[in-house]
Amino acid sequence: MREQIAFFADRNMLPGLHVALLSTIRTLELAPPLQFTIFSDGLSDTHKRELHKTFQSTRSDHTLEIRDFVSTRIFGASSLHGNFTCYGRLLLADLLPAASRCIYLDCDVIAGTSVRELFNYLDGTKTIAADGCGTCESSLDREFYHKAGLAPTDKCFNSGVLAIDLDRWRRLNVREMCLSVSRRFRRMFKSHEQSLLNISLHDDFFAFGSQYNFAIDPSTLTIEDPADKILHFLGSPKPWDFLGKQLHSSYELWVSIFRETAIGANPLSRYRTLSRTLAISRSMYRVWLQRRKQSRDRMV
Repeated sequence: MREQIAFFADRNMLPGLHVALLSTIRTLELAPPLQFTIFSDGLSDTHKRELHKTFQSTRSDHTLEIRDFVSTRIFGASSLHGNFTCYGRLLLADLLPAASRCIYLDCDVIAGTSVRELFNYLDGTKTIAADGCGTCESSLDREFYHKAGLAPTDKCFNSGVLAIDLDRWRRLNVREMCLSVSRRFRRMFKSHEQSLLNISLHDDFFAFGSQYNFAIDPSTLTIEDPADKILHFLGSPKPWDFLGKQLHSSYELWVSIFRETAIGANPLSRYRTLSRTLAISRSMYRVWLQRRKQSRDRMV
């Protein structure tokens, strides 16, 4: 199929992937059919069967393929809490050689609207479409962007939801552009592959705003209805992480969809690892402090 939807996942993101997969397939029009591809990093055969069961719980002509994927370590790049699958999206043009266009989704999203709408932003003049509401000046990587030659007022995007013109990507050899940036600025970028994409495509993306990448962090006011948006759970803890129920304001929204997946009856603790819990412990502490302050402010 010439148009595809892609995810990358390891065990730490498995609960989120089930929710992202189910919400995406539910809001997607039945025709024309699309190919879903999940690139699996260390998922067991049981995990794969459960993902197929979640996918098949909604009747459609769309198809799902789960492919084993060994995380590629990018020279000069650091991991995201020990995970290198985030760099997989730099390889999509090679991994999906028959596809001309692709929608990439992080596993920590809830689709409240059809992701197919994102293809409408690819008209052949830009390589990707992404959330482009931020500026380099407000970015975590502002110093890196400055050293790379971007202006403080230049727009930058979040890479959690992307529409990609794979044909144009191949023609421009964007993969090599990103690898070149990584080699040049070794371990200077904090936002992983997102930083590399922003440098390489800073003038080659269409900004579709926040509707299709609506940021929610653990302390964001609870979103009651995700309709007309693609919600993106930024930061840590995620709703399924250790203390996610206590610390994430949108836990109930997320878990209401999780319960309808093939693994929804399982305790979330089954999918947690000590290594990830330790890796995000500082983030959890900061969120706890922020929630405590919010609680005190409400009492004043």
